Amino acid sequence: MATSNENNPLSVVVVMVPFLAQSHLNQLLQFAHVVSSSYDIPVHYISSKPQISQVKSRASNPLNQLTEIHFHGYEIPLPHAQITDLFSKTNNAEEEICRVKASKHLREPVEVLIKSLSQNSKRLVVVYDVLMSWVVQDVVSLQNAECYSFHCVSVFFGLAVTQKLDHMIHIPIPTVESCFPALFLDFFSSQLKLPISDFKSGSLHNTCRAIEGSSIEILGNEERKLNRKVWAIGPLHKMIITDCNEDKRLMEWLDEQEVNSVLYISFGSLISLSDEQIREIAIGLEESGVKFIWVLREGDKLVDLGKRLSQVPDGFEERMKGMGMVVREWVPQVKILGHSSTGGFMSHCGWNSCVESLSMGVPIVAWPMQSDQPFNGLLITRVLKVGVAVMEWEERDELVTSSMISRSVRRIMGSDSEEGDEIRKRAVEMGVAVKRSVAEGGCKYRGSVARDATRGAQSHTQSDGSSKKKRKAANHEELSNALTQSASILAEVIEKASIRLSKAIGEDLNEKHMQLGKELERTTTLTTTQRHKVARMIMQDNALVSYFFSVPDDEKDEWARLLIDGSL
Repeated sequence: MATSNENNPLSVVVVMVPFLAQSHLNQLLQFAHVVSSSYDIPVHYISSKPQISQVKSRASNPLNQLTEIHFHGYEIPLPHAQITDLFSKTNNAEEEICRVKASKHLREPVEVLIKSLSQNSKRLVVVYDVLMSWVVQDVVSLQNAECYSFHCVSVFFGLAVTQKLDHMIHIPIPTVESCFPALFLDFFSSQLKLPISDFKSGSLHNTCRAIEGSSIEILGNEERKLNRKVWAIGPLHKMIITDCNEDKRLMEWLDEQEVNSVLYISFGSLISLSDEQIREIAIGLEESGVKFIWVLREGDKLVDLGKRLSQVPDGFEERMKGMGMVVREWVPQVKILGHSSTGGFMSHCGWNSCVESLSMGVPIVAWPMQSDQPFNGLLITRVLKVGVAVMEWEERDELVTSSMISRSVRRIMGSDSEEGDEIRKRAVEMGVAVKRSVAEGGCKYRGSVARDATRGAQSHTQSDGSSKKKRKAANHEELSNALTQSASILAEVIEKASIRLSKAIGEDLNEKHMQLGKELERTTTLTTTQRHKVARMIMQDNALVSYFFSVPDDEKDEWARLLIDGSL
């Protein structure tokens, strides 16, 4: 186990400070898991008490065994949101303001903690959500610290709002004023003016070049002028589980469905819809004739503003038995998206959900609601062309009707939709490209990450002024060595993160898996469940993949049954 003391000059301590929202918490939790499990480095994960409790309750079991992740939950005052319509899909704007106000109270306890950790380690690395700049700003006073901003949004969004994509794309871009409340924009603007924005060594982004290559290149060129590096460390999939019996029920139901036949519907951890809108979704799904898994639950609230059970029309669930499932609890989203029966994802276009869907090669029925989501929706539907829009952003304040929902679902899921075929093809190609990019250790753009991180750390050391020059030569050399090695460690962690996370993505939705499903259906008499089982068994062994396609068609049925029986 790593220790941080004066007798260990190369010891490194990592601090992670996420924003107080579930998707933000999840992504830095996953990165903390990677850092801690890959190296003997202690990671300190900081948030409010309710958020830490939430994270622990939803973390997968392996996390509980990682003794080098230290959770720090602090008591902070939680302001009450003034929400006129509690269950409106737009109330999340007020909820975000609550989180912004609450987060500011973390500054003092975070300052105390990082100063204590700094005194007991040779190197302190602070990774902070860009929305938490105010909270971690005191790190600039520590001589043995370096920091990296973490961005849970797409690079495309960041460039779009700063008009740096105007020469690249020729489509209408939403105004930030139409996506964010003014108070939130003022808060974010003030964050960018803090000294830590100039102090940081670089930025980390939950994306990869396969998804956002052009945007990453543009941002990288801009940041290079400031001697800072941009690192794409995605995809970072969230570590959320539900009751294992519920998981089993969902996955068994998916096993019984045809390949690409199920639409998965979820609007994230924060959005709450009106009963009227829920009714329109239900009618639209019924009209579409498409099988579905619909996650229908209330969004997480920072404060207890009341709970209710989301209502679907009377008799809907009874009529839809066999066609769909309505789930009111947390579900294993990545597992569902990674299942070969899942053929589409109706999503609010939160960036985490977009990355998960694209990683699995699943096209998106885009229904953005607020914040960065409209920009992500444009990226999905107009730039990457791996999805369709439920409605235009200009129509955001209107009720989305059942006919609009049914039409958009059929465009993606319809068996006779040429447009859907093309979109699905591009989505599958995107999933394969993401896996390839990650499996190869990330893009070449990140190949010099160790050298750049080291140079940034050394540059910071040289800019400390006259007080640094007074240090003894031996101590200066020792610190420089520590900077070099610790920065290299962090760089290596980032590289290894991509490789490790690619394994978690799985191989289920690449091109050969889809070919397997179709080939088994054509050449065997296996049931749907048996075909899924055989496909998974084959994909676990690359040699079996090649061998299967060499088996004559009239022998594939017997060969597959022998594989199931374990006779091969």
